[in-house]
Amino acid sequence: MMKFLHLRWLLVVLLGLGSLSAAQASHILGGDITYKPIASTTAGVPRYHVVARRFVYIYADGTILLPIKASRGGCSAQLAGSFTVQVPITRFVDVTSGCSGPSLIPYRMVYHEVDMDLPPGEWLLSYADNNRAAAVMNITNSDLQTFYVETYLDNTVWAQDSSPQIESIVQPYANPAALSPYSLSAFDADGDSLRYEFIVPQGGCNQPLASSFTPH
Repeated sequence: MMKFLHLRWLLVVLLGLGSLSAAQASHILGGDITYKPIASTTAGVPRYHVVARRFVYIYADGTILLPIKASRGGCSAQLAGSFTVQVPITRFVDVTSGCSGPSLIPYRMVYHEVDMDLPPGEWLLSYADNNRAAAVMNITNSDLQTFYVETYLDNTVWAQDSSPQIESIVQPYANPAALSPYSLSAFDADGDSLRYEFIVPQGGCNQPLASSFTPH
């Protein structure tokens, strides 16, 4: 099986123009959401450990409880069994910016972790956070736009599937007109191959943001 890693936060949030210090008024720099199966507590109902990570400026993060939405059947949260859970911060790691320049801006990798019962079906796990960093190159008025990330799970047949896991806590920063190598340090516990692709920045499920040019 081949799994996709949509590099939404890599291209959406981090292709910034202007100084990083000017962007500190808006806090969300990027993030991801992953899951892996754990021991079930209810017979016949698969259970998963879900981890949402957020890159934020250390002094500009007001999110304590993160709403993580589990939508059964896709984007619609109205289907039977869909739910939203408020997930507290479980830990964080402070990091110095990986970008080059005259000053290094510290940021924080914040973790929100929760265990979920997800009966067999197709699930979309997602969260949204306000707002994105200012001066993002490929998003109009980026500091007024919502940051959105999602992951897909189909446990109809196989309940023990895991999403790709991303280990890197280094903020990727793409500097215009400069080569910007970066490794996600991603792997799949099931041994599935990974494929990466860029997508249009999203403000919600199937809600592409206005962009001045293609992000590719």
